[in-house]
Amino acid sequence: TRDNFRFYHLLFIIFFIIGIFIRFIGLGHLPLSDNEAEIANYGLILSKGSMPIEMGGYPLLTTLISLLFKIFVDSNFWARFFPALFGSLLLLLPFIFRRKLGVQPALILTAWLSIDPFLIFLSRQVNGALATIFFLLLAGYYLYGNRRILSGIFTALALITGPTLWWGMIPLVLALLFSRIELNFKDIIDRKFILSLGITSFLAVTGGFFWYFQTGNL
Repeated sequence: TRDNFRFYHLLFIIFFIIGIFIRFIGLGHLPLSDNEAEIANYGLILSKGSMPIEMGGYPLLTTLISLLFKIFVDSNFWARFFPALFGSLLLLLPFIFRRKLGVQPALILTAWLSIDPFLIFLSRQVNGALATIFFLLLAGYYLYGNRRILSGIFTALALITGPTLWWGMIPLVLALLFSRIELNFKDIIDRKFILSLGITSFLAVTGGFFWYFQTGNL
């Protein structure tokens, strides 16, 4: 009924707000760990118009951090902003997938994700793990829904989020090898997927270089 529909949507919104609050409250209070400081320092170097020797394995996150440092100020809060943002956006996925999962299971999953201690911990650390998970889940969802262009775009974004992607691919590949699922990759990965993957990757790389040269001239 319409009342149930509104009620479930209200619960989704409540759990989403709770998740955002938990992830962002006091985000910059604790000092950065050594690993966090290393990634944030790469972003700081980039924001000042210099090219760091490496991106700490997180090119997308490093570039985003440099953008925030350039616009606002270099601080622990802004260094952790995007991990917290991706951790919050992850809460929207059950709502997006609700037609496949069912409304009630999606609502339960949203509630669990909003207060899960491990996800909260990752959301409050400078790392690209949750960005990888977020983009990969969207890529898989749109690939399953036969929307190859969107799947290629999110796959390309996942590729530049950090080393978490490659560790996550190991169990996925092993599961596919030992499963009885027959996959026809010629049908799954077609021209649209490859083109969108390539174009997005190209734009991400050229956009990063453009940002580097811009920061050097600002």
